[in-house]
Order: sequence, then structure tokens, then C-alpha cells
Amino acid sequence: MIARFLFPCLLFISQISFAQHTLSGQIIDSLTNKPIPYVNISVQNSPRGTASNENGEFILPLVKEDDMLIFSHLSYRRDSLPTALVIKSRQIRLVAAIVSLPSVTVGNYAADLIKNAYHQIKKSNAVKYYGKAFYRQTTLVENEATEIQEIIWDAKSCNSQLDGTSINEARYAAKDAPMRFSNFSLYTKIMSIYNDTEDSTTSDRLLNLNPGKYYHLELANIVKDQDNEVAEIVFTSKPNPDMPPKKGIIYIDINTSAVIKYKASIFDMGGGVIVSKSSIKAKNPVWEVEMNFQPMRGALTKLDYIKISFSFDIDRKSKSDKNVKVSSFSFFYDSNQQPLAAIKYTDIRMSKNPQEEDRDLIKKANYNPDFWLNNPVIKRTPLEESIIKSFEEKGSFGTMFSQKSK
Repeated sequence: MIARFLFPCLLFISQISFAQHTLSGQIIDSLTNKPIPYVNISVQNSPRGTASNENGEFILPLVKEDDMLIFSHLSYRRDSLPTALVIKSRQIRLVAAIVSLPSVTVGNYAADLIKNAYHQIKKSNAVKYYGKAFYRQTTLVENEATEIQEIIWDAKSCNSQLDGTSINEARYAAKDAPMRFSNFSLYTKIMSIYNDTEDSTTSDRLLNLNPGKYYHLELANIVKDQDNEVAEIVFTSKPNPDMPPKKGIIYIDINTSAVIKYKASIFDMGGGVIVSKSSIKAKNPVWEVEMNFQPMRGALTKLDYIKISFSFDIDRKSKSDKNVKVSSFSFFYDSNQQPLAAIKYTDIRMSKNPQEEDRDLIKKANYNPDFWLNNPVIKRTPLEESIIKSFEEKGSFGTMFSQKSK
């Protein structure tokens, strides 16, 4: 009698302990109440995680009530909250990290930090992470959306770059426009802040053993969060006929020498973009690159996201110029150090024909509307939602690559 009574009770308790939830909420600044974009949300002692979108919103599936969630952002203090509390409040308020002006004035401290970061990234570059990546690309002509592309990859990455991809799902849609970017993800796949095959003393990359050779460096601020101190270093390229003008910011953890974030603007580098009409000339080309790395144990980091945009004006001779901007955002999730033997990753750097590879793979991918509908990984901002809706209303997704076009 007692056994029959206890068994359903124990079963009920176990169901409560292991109940899983799809968690959603918004992350805001505790002082201004404004949303905080691109906050890392991870489950403690687990490879699972996500990031907030541009409106600070996030969705995280398969979370248990006894899980501990960690919220981290470079400009805010790290916070840990139990899932049960997040379920109840749905709103997470983060406190801004303390920013102080550096007191170091002797020697070239900024250059020393960059050289230390170079040694650290070289030391741990062999550590690989395997997981998923969501890639979204949009093209705007005179602020009107003319093209959109979304891909889910199996992804292999490290502390400096994306090492390889294998396509899972993809969709592509486009309207009539002066040009299209059929292989813009090429730039995400080749973007890197470190290359182990280059001579570190002569390379014009920021991370090398002589960063002052090609760049003016300034230690702008030090961001403090609990026991961590992150240096904010502003860099500007010195005049060089063989190198396009570049400026940006790199964030380096002072204690571990790990690179946390890299942002750069590159000017006058318009060549090599694959478009539908090669005769079109680009004026005032500007590249914007942002790479974010998530701190792991010790000095290890893994790739968190990559943002790339390319904007320019179309030179139409007798007609007025048209502004074009293509941008991409790649978010990496569910990453860990366990490789999956069944997946064959393609490294674009080793491909014999990288120009055609991405286009052909998207053509072969089947469009599955149910996969994209309410997918928690593909949490969109209202602007992106309206763009996608405008394509879906015209039946663009799944019909761009017809049997005839294949």
C-alpha cells in the first residue's frame, strides 16, 4: 500500500525536477531601461546558449527550472540567475560595467597588450569548437530590401575564425534590383583576426609581434567587471599604399590576454565582390567588420558572432547614384569541443572554386517552411520580420530556385 502510494509521488517529483521550458524574455539596462543587444545567455556547465537580438529579446529552449543562466556582455556586469526566477520575471536588468581611464603612461602598453594577445591566440588556436551557426544576409538598395538569405550550418570554429561549414537548411529570395550578392557569406568564412601561416613580424594584421609598424595605437579605456579587466584599444592604420585605410577597436582581457571583441572599418576596398552585373562601378566603398568571442575556462575563447557589412554607391554616370548596403550576421550556438564524425566540414580557404560553392549549395538545399516557422534560434527583430514577410507574401521563399533554374 505504501509502495503504491510512494511510486506515483516519486514520479511526480521527478517530473517537476526535470520539466523543461522554452524560456523567453528581454534584457534591459538597469538604469536607462533600454534593451541591450547581443547579450550572451548560457546555461551553466552546458554547451547550450543563445544571444539576445537587436531589441534585447531572446528565446532559449530546453531549459530546466534548476538550471543556472549566465548573462554576459562586454559593457555590463556578468549576472547569474536561476531559470525559475527568469521564468517569473521575463525581464533581466544588467548593470553597466565600470569604465575607467587607464593610468599607464610609461611605454607602449597598448602594443604590449596586442603582442600578448597574439601569443595567447597562437597558443590556443588549435582548440576547435563544433556546433551550429545561423547566417542571415540582407541587401538594401536605397533602403529597400531586395534580397535575403538565411542558412543553418554545422560549424567548426576556433578563437580567431570560422574553420568550416556544412549546410543544413537554407532559403533565399530576391526582387528585381541592379545587383545581387549570391556569395556574400564568403567573407564570413574567410574573416580572421589571426593566421598561423603568416610571418608575425611582417604581417599587416593588427595581431602580430610588431603592431606599431602599421598602426597608431591608443589605450582608450579599461572596462572592469568583478575580477576582470578588459582593455579597449583604438587602432588606426598608418598611410600605406599596399594597405587600405582601416580603423577600429579591439578589446583584450588584461588578465588572460584573450581577445573578446574586434571591430574595424575598412575603406576603399571595393574589389572582389561577386555581383550580378560586373560592369557596375562602386563609389565610396566601406566595409564594417565585428567579431565577438565568448570567454570559456581559463584563457580559452570561442567564436560568438560575426557581423559584416559592405556599403557603397552605384556610379550610374548620367543618372543619380544609388546606395547599396549588404549586411550579414552569423550567430554560433550549441558549441562544444566534441567533433561529430558524420559531418564533413568544408573550409572555404581550401576550396578549389569558392566563388560558386555557396550558390550551388543553397540551390540544392530543400526549403522547409515548417523548419523556419517559430524557430527559437531564428528570433527576428521587427524590421527583419517585416522584410521576411514581404518576401513570403510574394511566395519568394522556396521558389527562387525552380527546377528550370537548376
